[in-house]
Amino acid sequence: MEKTQKLIWRALAAVAVIGGLGASGYYHHSHFNKNVTINGVKVGGLTSEAAYQKLASQKRSNDVYLNGKKIYEGTSTSSGYTSADKAKVTKVLKEQATILPSAKKTNYKLTPSELDTSQLSAMKKAIKVAVDKLNQNRVMAVDAKAVWKDNKVTVTSPKKGTAYDTSKIQAELSNQLAADSIQLTAKVKTPLTKNSAAVKKEVAALKKLSNKKITYKVENKSYTLTSDDIITKATYQNGQYQFDTAALDQEIAKINKAQSTLGKSFKFKTHAGNTITTSAQGSYGWRISTTKATKTLMDALLKGTTSVSAKADVYGIGYNTGGVGYGTTSNNGIGDTYAEVSISAQTAWFYKDGKLVYSARVVMVSNPVAMIRQPGFTTSCTSSAIRPYAGLAIPGRLTPRQFLTGHRLPNPAVVSTMLPGGPTGRQPPTSTTGPTGVSTCTLMTPQTPSMTCRLTNRW
Repeated sequence: MEKTQKLIWRALAAVAVIGGLGASGYYHHSHFNKNVTINGVKVGGLTSEAAYQKLASQKRSNDVYLNGKKIYEGTSTSSGYTSADKAKVTKVLKEQATILPSAKKTNYKLTPSELDTSQLSAMKKAIKVAVDKLNQNRVMAVDAKAVWKDNKVTVTSPKKGTAYDTSKIQAELSNQLAADSIQLTAKVKTPLTKNSAAVKKEVAALKKLSNKKITYKVENKSYTLTSDDIITKATYQNGQYQFDTAALDQEIAKINKAQSTLGKSFKFKTHAGNTITTSAQGSYGWRISTTKATKTLMDALLKGTTSVSAKADVYGIGYNTGGVGYGTTSNNGIGDTYAEVSISAQTAWFYKDGKLVYSARVVMVSNPVAMIRQPGFTTSCTSSAIRPYAGLAIPGRLTPRQFLTGHRLPNPAVVSTMLPGGPTGRQPPTSTTGPTGVSTCTLMTPQTPSMTCRLTNRW
């Protein structure tokens, strides 16, 4: 009998304990534990609804403190909570729930649906100013870094420092933005190590540059350029390559010396069979731009392209900055179709496919006269007017219009014609100016046919 009573009492005690635990568990599943906060606001002992109401009624001062010192005085705003945030509060309540009472201090971060972020930029600026001031007498940490050179990738060693990390402090600002006041702590920057994910990514990106070959086609010649010919040194940070291409500058200089025509004098055989040396001051010709070539070749290297043309990389001077004559390799880059003008003889000779097809006596007219009186090769007759006064077509030969059509100069120009006709045997000269921006050197006849020329040699 006594044994039975003991069992009954034990059973009743167990039921009481279980009942108590059940009641406690129910309470702590419907109420926050006493030391729980949401965005720094105490919600201990409150239900989900009561906690929401308390959060929604809060005002945010938007003050920012760094190491306990106010560095930004904000403008007060509402909490930003709406009825849509009630479910978020309920979710936090479930996450913190325990069977037994808990005194553990826990702060949960919750972002209101209508959080005012209008002061965020000003806050970050204030942080930077404050941290820069703190770092004035501190040593900056140095990250490990991958470097490409001589077809090899090496990694520099990191160096510890004492300076604070602005980016980490600003990141913490974003985490606390919904709080009444923002309490930040300055942290010393930790340098990236050789084995960090960021440095491993740099190494992988730089290895892609090694042992590449690109064929660079310049007119009728091809140059094989290796990675070493193009890149002196390279790094890869924040998802972007940084290149030192001093090596390529030297290669382009060699190519220009061998092939470019801009700013070079050369031998030219005149209509009379005499050989003259042209001036290097003319505007005719092309040269490879180091800047353009660098972009072309670097793009090819990164994309894995094995052959590219230099055509888009050339430039010129004067009106046509795109360069003239690229692709023409015969006759010192002049080609076989051109116009030759003698200032002293006041005569023009027109060649097509290397043969003289037309000549005419001309008069040089100032408009102004400066350019036409300078010897050399040019792509422009803008500053002169050439007046053929024997402009009739010679039987069996091409007329000037037929000869010149399709061969253009980069600048508009004035050219007048005086043809036989009328009581005096001559008609008054007519002239025109090529349309603005149109590459024409225009010759006028009574029917005003438009004709263009490619190159004029003057001496």
